[in-house]
Formats: sequence, structure tokens, C-alpha cells
Amino acid sequence: MGYLIVFSTLSCPFCIKAKGILQENDLPFVEINLRDHPSQWSLMQSRTNGKSSVPQIFFGSSYIGVCFY
Repeated sequence: MGYLIVFSTLSCPFCIKAKGILQENDLPFVEINLRDHPSQWSLMQSRTNGKSSVPQIFFGSSYIGVCFY
């Protein structure tokens, strides 16, 4: 079974909303806070064809996208 990965920053309202939706639906995820781990920006961008906005959400190796509400 795959797992959810959320690339985020702590102060981003879209990140907060996306994580809240996942939690409300009992969907466990691994958060990669890009402020605490700035070296992960390049990994995120390589997996999203250069996107630099957050959140970026993956299910295993499948790209889900971003949170719009």
C-alpha cells in the first residue's frame, strides 16, 4: 500500500487546509516541511516538473497535486 507525502510550509494556509482535510478523513501522511528541510525543495520540484508552490501532495510515487479550496 502507498502512503501520502505532503510537501508544505507551516504558515501556508493552503497547506494547513490540505493537512486538515487529510486528518478529517483519517488519511495518514508524512509531512515534509520545506522550511525545516530546504534541501527537499529540489526533490519536490523534480517530482512536479518545476512547481514551487505548496502544498504538493503525492501518493507513493503518484503525483496528486495541490490543495484548492
